[in-house]
Amino acid sequence: MRHVLLVEDDPNDALLTRRYLERWRQPLSVQVIDTLPDVDAFLQAYTPTSPQISLVLLDHMLPGGSGLDAMTAFRQHPILKNVPIVMLTGNSDGVIVQKAREAGANSCVLKPVDPGDFESTVSAVAEFWLATNLIARPDDRASVL
Repeated sequence: MRHVLLVEDDPNDALLTRRYLERWRQPLSVQVIDTLPDVDAFLQAYTPTSPQISLVLLDHMLPGGSGLDAMTAFRQHPILKNVPIVMLTGNSDGVIVQKAREAGANSCVLKPVDPGDFESTVSAVAEFWLATNLIARPDDRASVL
């Protein structure tokens, strides 16, 4: 089973995102964290024997700091530094998007207001980052025939 970490402080957005991810075509385990201090605690406790995170969905605004702070912490983590991070935000400000990319976001996605559009967006993010996109990991090996 693949594991998704959702960092989201809005309980409604967290509930909907988790529900939509759990309906996706492959079984997913979704863990929700809702504050920057909880992200820090998660990262401190994360070891090579922890369930491997396949994708991080990260809100921009969090209690205790910003999603950019969380992204920096993920990118500095020795195990999770290469995990894809998608920033889900309700803010379409180009400055925020640029800062997110500079901090290491693989993608920035605007959260739709309409629940049907929200489900389509979450499903599309899961489809791309968990099924379509191929990610080279440090322990992958390629051979030439």
